[in-house]
Amino acid sequence: MRTEVKSFFRGRSIISRVGRLAVFLGLLAAADQLLGRFGIDIVKSAGVSSVAFFSIIVNVSLVLELIFFPSRIYVPGRETTNENSQNLFVQALLGFVRLLKNQGKVTTILHIRDSMSHLLHLLGENKARIALGEAALAASVEADSTLHRAQILIDDLGWAAHLIGNHALAETNIRRGIQLAESVRSEDERDLVLLRLTAAKGYRHLGMIAPDEARSLKFLSQAEEAIGALSQYSEASSPFHDEIIRDRAQIDHARATLMARSLGIEESGTVPANDREAIDRAISALCMVSRAATAFESVADHERLTKALFLEERLHSAVDDVTAALETRAKREKVARSSSVRKL
Repeated sequence: MRTEVKSFFRGRSIISRVGRLAVFLGLLAAADQLLGRFGIDIVKSAGVSSVAFFSIIVNVSLVLELIFFPSRIYVPGRETTNENSQNLFVQALLGFVRLLKNQGKVTTILHIRDSMSHLLHLLGENKARIALGEAALAASVEADSTLHRAQILIDDLGWAAHLIGNHALAETNIRRGIQLAESVRSEDERDLVLLRLTAAKGYRHLGMIAPDEARSLKFLSQAEEAIGALSQYSEASSPFHDEIIRDRAQIDHARATLMARSLGIEESGTVPANDREAIDRAISALCMVSRAATAFESVADHERLTKALFLEERLHSAVDDVTAALETRAKREKVARSSSVRKL
């Protein structure tokens, strides 16, 4: 029996990895309870939020897994596989969420979703993001968190579904998320601010997946109106100053993207030198994305700044401004190097 237990905890299977993580968290919880008797709070002592502390612990455990229990897969003609570490991370994360779901720990699942959902988006793990979203949606219903339900429907089960090609489901879920966010009548103005920002994101997503430019622009105007309505909650919205700046900038970025798409220059191509109207539209798009880039830089959002500079560079090239394109590329590469962000 002892040998079997030893083999289990030394194994490289997903079950063994989840088991080690559960033991690690259990020991940490025991230590927290023991120190709590002496008035010592581990999380407060660390000087970070509960979500950040949990995220750090999970990431540390995953790093230890990679160091001490690497998974070796032989691929003919290749000594290593670059996807292995990322796949291990994703499977361990989803395995742990399934374990928590079986234990009924809905609050912890929501904390994990809050800290890991966007990371899965950056990694391009949209199916995993949807799987996490499904578990988190059930948890949000049980926890009676309308804000989480709306966020999950719009992002994890909406935008992520769009990215894997399930556009009809994406639109349905995003619309449901917006409806939820706008239906709440709360006395807590902070909650109302977050819900309005969530609705604005939903409208922006609908704008990007709409089949024609007219509908896209209408949705983006609705996103702008949702953010504009926050002026009535000036005191409650002040802690979300950076988020509001970022969300306004994302609307500018979205409009510029749609304009470049309508001109056929989003990915490649140039604007005909004799087409004055097309040139004016391209320059208008440049102004929008440049304004968005400035806003992203002001709130140190390097991920979105990198994407905005990529579009700005593309538009400079499209209007044959080679020098400006080179300068923008240099700035984009500098931001990418300094923040370890790469265009996905």
